[in-house]
Amino acid sequence: MGFCVYKRGMSTHLRRADLQDLDTLIALEQASFNSDQLSPRQMRYWVTTRTGQLWVAEGAGGVQGYALVRFRKGSSMARLYSIAVATPGQGVASTLIGGVERCAIATGCDRIQLEVSAGNHRAIALYERLGYRQRGRRVGYYANGDDALVMCRDLGGRAPQGDSQIRP
Repeated sequence: MGFCVYKRGMSTHLRRADLQDLDTLIALEQASFNSDQLSPRQMRYWVTTRTGQLWVAEGAGGVQGYALVRFRKGSSMARLYSIAVATPGQGVASTLIGGVERCAIATGCDRIQLEVSAGNHRAIALYERLGYRQRGRRVGYYANGDDALVMCRDLGGRAPQGDSQIRP
């Protein structure tokens, strides 16, 4: 299952990750995060499990990023667990988030939650622009001692914000 997103003259294909993506995903994870990285074993698990979805964004230059969303049986809340992009500032993160939100709505979720490092101002600004609001703070949440902001967006069955169009 996959779909294309056309946004401001750029085309990004979003698709579920598969085992052939593992080396690329692991390299992207290691380049994106200084601590709390997913291990290769964890990455393999998330590619193959049914309790989450690992989405890959591809463009003309190959894999541009990924997003991992988790679902809990019986819960109406999805959790955006991890998002990493090869080149920040190109709109890939917002495209991935929009795709994850559409999947959450399709699985019956009415809200999505995430944790973000309190020092990651660029990501916080993106999440706020996309309608996420701070719901709490977890002191010392990350292995390096950084606090995490807990952010949430109510989906309510609505399509995600933004100017992208999804075409099958």
